[in-house]
Amino acid sequence: MLILRPLQTKQRAITLKSMRVLLQKKAQMRRLIDAGNKIVGMTYAGEDEPSVIMNKAEQLVLDVGGQTQSESTFFSNQGYRSYEY
Repeated sequence: MLILRPLQTKQRAITLKSMRVLLQKKAQMRRLIDAGNKIVGMTYAGEDEPSVIMNKAEQLVLDVGGQTQSESTFFSNQGYRSYEY
């Protein structure tokens, strides 16, 4: 059985918190890249007026920003805890 000393426990908690933050940032970056690809696709297709494409593009980017809140909810609902000393 592994018994962790308080310092090791604190370091592990900091590492888990850092990893969670890194994963959240990377997920947001992937969603932003996906939104950018959709915007480029809409623009090349040229099926809508530029103002319509701009409105859709704006909504796609805003949706990426809105997902960070649900992302943090995901992590808190999965049993990940932040231990601070």
